Amino acid sequence: MNKVLATISLSLLAAASVAAQGLYAPSGVQLKVGSSATVMIGGDLTNKGQVYDEGLLVVDGTVNNESRLNISNNASTPPILDSNGLINNTGNLENVGLIRVSGDWNNTGIYNGIDGEIELDGTSDQTFSSTPTDVHSIVVNSTGKTLFTGDTVRVVGMINFVNGYVDANPGSYLIIEDGAEVLGGSDNSYSEGKLYHRGLGYKFFPVGNDELYLPVYLENVFGQNPLIGVEVGAFSQAPFPDRLLVGVAEDYYWDIETVLGRFDSSRVTVDYVGADLESSQNRNDIAFDSATPALAEAESLDEPFTNLFTTDDSVEDPDLFSSGLLTGEKSFTKRYLAVALSPKVPADGVSYIPTAFSPLSVNEEDQVLKFYSEKVIPDGFSFKIYDRFGDVLYETNDLSDAQTNGWNGLLKSGKPASGGYYFYSAKFEFFNGRKVSKTGQVMLIR
Repeated sequence: MNKVLATISLSLLAAASVAAQGLYAPSGVQLKVGSSATVMIGGDLTNKGQVYDEGLLVVDGTVNNESRLNISNNASTPPILDSNGLINNTGNLENVGLIRVSGDWNNTGIYNGIDGEIELDGTSDQTFSSTPTDVHSIVVNSTGKTLFTGDTVRVVGMINFVNGYVDANPGSYLIIEDGAEVLGGSDNSYSEGKLYHRGLGYKFFPVGNDELYLPVYLENVFGQNPLIGVEVGAFSQAPFPDRLLVGVAEDYYWDIETVLGRFDSSRVTVDYVGADLESSQNRNDIAFDSATPALAEAESLDEPFTNLFTTDDSVEDPDLFSSGLLTGEKSFTKRYLAVALSPKVPADGVSYIPTAFSPLSVNEEDQVLKFYSEKVIPDGFSFKIYDRFGDVLYETNDLSDAQTNGWNGLLKSGKPASGGYYFYSAKFEFFNGRKVSKTGQVMLIR
């Protein structure tokens, strides 16, 4: 039987423990749970009046708030609303304590989190639906999955992945605002969908998929107030490596999307597991003495992944090709990130010029002749292409141009050069001061 409470200040509950089968607070009624009081409700709580919780309010059923419900803190111990069922707010819900919810969360009213915390601790899957809302703190501590199904939820203080998983429907966004803290993350707790982070500097994304925890650490984001979303995806076709990679692991990739603002670059670290680096379908025939796991990036999944290499101290065991912690030596600037197998770059640097290319190749990387190198300085660089008569068809003193654009197989007149052998000369210097003068021939295939 529901108990109707008329105008009660409940100062008598300041140090009391009260149990009720259900609780209904009609319009005009004020209920206050004192800071040392405990109210146990075996059924539903329906509030059309004003409820102020400064102690412990436990509800086994549904919490329906149609008016004003305050989890207000006037004591050293934070007040708690502990709900084993649905919390449905169509009124005004103010939280400066802790709301622990085991059922679904549905907010179509006003939620004011201030310094409050929401703990998701369901024993089965939960949904979190809300109008655009700022939440100070969220603790994911369930045995199932929490699916965000409403509008945007912005975490302004802290999110802690203790146990359980989160995901979001299309059009629903879980955004960690700039300055908010991200804690936890493990095989037992991560975001299965796209997790968003706003701002510059260090950003941590505890993401994963298919029971694999694959976190991303953007070490130093540069740009202009970017909103970045990260999730783990599965390749629909085997990825292509560029010429400085042996192959790309086909198990998964990271989608690092800039939704708003501008993202320029960031050093990136990933913790990867379950990556098969030695069975790539698309592999380059590169002669190398040793290889190492590395990071690779691409602007789209249809273009070759380019080598970000890896810092020597980031690979715990370069002979362990299925899991580890990797940090890119180059900054990440594109959208997609993957784990790849790279020839180990000698400490004094390396250079490579292909022996053939074709403007008609289906692989964009093979359509032009580029100068590939690591640890080469731009000063004093020269790269030239000649025909068999010694006429110069292409020349540049710009290292970046030779690495990015190269020769496209056109004459200076703009007409296509005929298929056959052409000759190159390159002069450059490595970081360690070693100077190189290199000549050779390359076949243009038409």
